[in-house]
Amino acid sequence: MSVDWTGRSLGFVGFGTYFPKQVVRLADVVTPSGRTLPEHKLLRLGVRTKHVADEETVSDMAVHAARRALEQAGLQGRDIDLVVLSKCTGRWHYTPDLAPLIAERLDATGAYAFDVSAGCAGFLHGTHIAAAQLAVGGHRRALVIAAEQMTTRMQPGTPDALAAGDGACAAVLTTDAQPGRGLLHSLMLSHGEHADALITVPPHGWVQTSPKLYGLAAECQIAAMARILRESGTDLDEVDWILPHPGSNQVRRAVRDHLGPDRRVIDNFETHGNAASASVATALAESVNDGIIGPGDLVLATAAGAGWFSGAMLLRV
Repeated sequence: MSVDWTGRSLGFVGFGTYFPKQVVRLADVVTPSGRTLPEHKLLRLGVRTKHVADEETVSDMAVHAARRALEQAGLQGRDIDLVVLSKCTGRWHYTPDLAPLIAERLDATGAYAFDVSAGCAGFLHGTHIAAAQLAVGGHRRALVIAAEQMTTRMQPGTPDALAAGDGACAAVLTTDAQPGRGLLHSLMLSHGEHADALITVPPHGWVQTSPKLYGLAAECQIAAMARILRESGTDLDEVDWILPHPGSNQVRRAVRDHLGPDRRVIDNFETHGNAASASVATALAESVNDGIIGPGDLVLATAAGAGWFSGAMLLRV
């Protein structure tokens, strides 16, 4: 499903991120063989540092990020009408939804709050759903949050476990964007034929991947980018910044190779690892808050993940 939001005045007015206190340097990690990772394996992995939530829960990280986003937007919890939480990880994943609890902790007690689980595409899907709610009226300000504890979903000692990181991002989406700015187009897709690409298995709920995973993740992101550009009437040369979900270094390289060396591509895989749906969200927030993505820049974000889901978003900052 793709939607043109032009003229709806939907836009982000505040971003906040949170990463756990514990920082892990991959060069210091001791493998089961009793050795640290050699440089050539670090280069192949693509991750140098990551954050691991030993003390913080998914809801803790979400609340921290949300408070920072609200502060940047000059708002308080009671000003929020809608809270959408993207998560697909954490020690307690299935029920109940965490969004109502998070809304309560933020004093957003009048907001309708619910979770979205769309794998690594969750932040894009959450933004699309929140935009739809704002567009039909009744809501004016939404808090879209992606909070993930990816380290709890990976079997220790595996390459995917080494690359997994934890973190959260929150974004305040409102109906007050300036003309020509804000959310322009969004796309969310599901692909049931690829449901077996990534699943979790008992008794620990660790991720089990199919051999097709990495190629599929790159292909679906490339296809989502092509479709949203086509349906929005946008040429790739008009895009200032591209934010794909890295997932792994194989996916990251495949997408970048497809785009070519002249495209400006942003991800934070090297410093934060794979944080599932929080990866694209935190990369966007950090880049905007650090001034890398500037006012008026056109941004194309894309992601794909377990379900199987994919999506893309065009916004002008």
